[in-house]
Amino acid sequence: AGRTDILRAAARQVRQLGRDDVIFVAPLDVSLVDRAYIKTTTAILASTEAPVALMLGRQFDPLDQSKRIIPNLRELAATVPLMPARTDFNGFDLPAHGAFAAAIGTGGSIRHTVDPQEQPLAFRRKGERPDPAPSVLVPELASWFKGSKIAKLFGARPRIAPRCDCPVCGGQRLTRFLGRGDQDDAIAHAVAVWSRWAADLLSQPT
Repeated sequence: AGRTDILRAAARQVRQLGRDDVIFVAPLDVSLVDRAYIKTTTAILASTEAPVALMLGRQFDPLDQSKRIIPNLRELAATVPLMPARTDFNGFDLPAHGAFAAAIGTGGSIRHTVDPQEQPLAFRRKGERPDPAPSVLVPELASWFKGSKIAKLFGARPRIAPRCDCPVCGGQRLTRFLGRGDQDDAIAHAVAVWSRWAADLLSQPT
């Protein structure tokens, strides 16, 4: 947190390469794009003279740490050749504000980190095991939910569970993603859904 000196040293190394085929991957604590450091961070990233793949880190969702994070990222995208990664569906918002690309991801566990010291607490009750159901993108809500949670929510009324018309699902209900064996289909479903959204965004004239 706040270590702009380390970021400046890394940026200097990238600039000294003198190449035009390099992307600077910048894993940053979210504090560096908050109010206190955003101007310094922007200047340092711009000094690399290279595209920047930005990965924000902080326990749980880094974008929820401050109300200034998303506005600051928008300004950064308008200033620096930026490719945000692990930013959830802000991966759509930021290209709309100038980012040249974005990486969304395929499930919540990749985007949101948990302190290793705290993670085992969820499984300490006798007999409990991690939920094997994959994360599933619910298009109408533009959000991921565990497949087991979707099935539970509609358990008493399965006929009203949402269907998906993506090429992977072909009209099947989203309550079908229940185990580890459904992981690949859940990922393919997510990519098929948000690829449509990306096509809609990128086809706009501005």
